[in-house]
Amino acid sequence: MPAIQAALRDSFERYQRAFQAVIQQGIAQGEVRSSVEASAAALALIALIEGAILVAQHLGQPLDETMSAVVDTFLEGLRGQPSFAQKATDPWLNHQGGSDAQGPLAEAVPIRWAYPSPQNALDRFIGPGATRAEVLLQFLPTLAITLVFLGAAILDGWGWSPLQLGVAGLLTLDLVGGVITNATSSAKRWYHRAGEGKRQHCLFVSIHIAQLTLLMAVFDPGNWTFVLGAYGYLLLAAWLIVRAPLYLQRPLAGLLLVISFFLSLAVLPVPPHFAWFLPVFYTKLLSSHLLREEPYRPAWEEASQPRAPLANLPGREAESLG
Repeated sequence: MPAIQAALRDSFERYQRAFQAVIQQGIAQGEVRSSVEASAAALALIALIEGAILVAQHLGQPLDETMSAVVDTFLEGLRGQPSFAQKATDPWLNHQGGSDAQGPLAEAVPIRWAYPSPQNALDRFIGPGATRAEVLLQFLPTLAITLVFLGAAILDGWGWSPLQLGVAGLLTLDLVGGVITNATSSAKRWYHRAGEGKRQHCLFVSIHIAQLTLLMAVFDPGNWTFVLGAYGYLLLAAWLIVRAPLYLQRPLAGLLLVISFFLSLAVLPVPPHFAWFLPVFYTKLLSSHLLREEPYRPAWEEASQPRAPLANLPGREAESLG
């Protein structure tokens, strides 16, 4: 009996430390109210989970789904939202200003980090659970813009070879589509899931030297000033964004994106006919991809999609470049 009690105590303490670390990380990143006591919250969460296990076993409900619902609800309650007392006294929050009042409670929009298991390569590319509207928004405008660009090259007589037309089309599809795809909520919750931290995001950004090099090699051979200048700024900007506190990442990305426009249009020697390339390139990576944003979902999705395992949810592990 003492051995069993010791094993249970050890397991309990490990879970408490793990939950406490998650809550402390949320406080540090501004996602959890600073007034929350991490150790007490971790104990409360463990108690809720144990109760959920008993209920699930008694009712015959799926254990993982029940636990996921409990953890989701509990952690959502710890997020940096206004207190109930503040909501009751603040006219901005409780919308006492009439029918035109606006604010964060004006419309209840589901935020859903859990996602269905990816079924194919497309799911792993655009994010599993993408709605039909998201898919159409990603592919149709991207294809139209690519065809317009290639049509201009042919009709205006830019003198491009079939190889150059093919590379131009590929790069346009990649960048324009990347801006839209990475901005969808399905992609946000996929590319910012647990395990996708600062290291993974910096790696994703770093491999985009391929697009810069391909553009230079096919349209402006030897223009390494363009490649190295654009790539150097990309790495610096990405590093600054991922190192910033979460609540500062969006305005910092906006600042760095504005600087990149001046760099692209007035400083770097961009290949002819590609003045648009770097602004779209930086928008895709610095804004659409790197920024973690809440994945707002359509209301009908809640009942139609299964919950993901707990390990898939964000914030389960500390992000580190080291």
